[in-house]
Amino acid sequence: MSWPPYTDVIAAKVLRKMREVNPSCIMLYIGEDEGGCTANDEFFSVFEEIEEEGFSEVKRKYQKWPWVHDRPALIS
Repeated sequence: MSWPPYTDVIAAKVLRKMREVNPSCIMLYIGEDEGGCTANDEFFSVFEEIEEEGFSEVKRKYQKWPWVHDRPALIS
């Protein structure tokens, strides 16, 4: 999921549905942290970031636009 709107509940709905359909599924999220310009508070209340050794390289190499505070994250 990339840059979900912060004015809508769609991100939380998608995450809950993903867990319902496949509890072992992992979502790749690209966006800002809570309080930023992506996703809403409901999404971040169910946001469970996981750390995976191989993904640290992705985080390190991720390139941001100037003045944008997004990042990649894995969510279970």
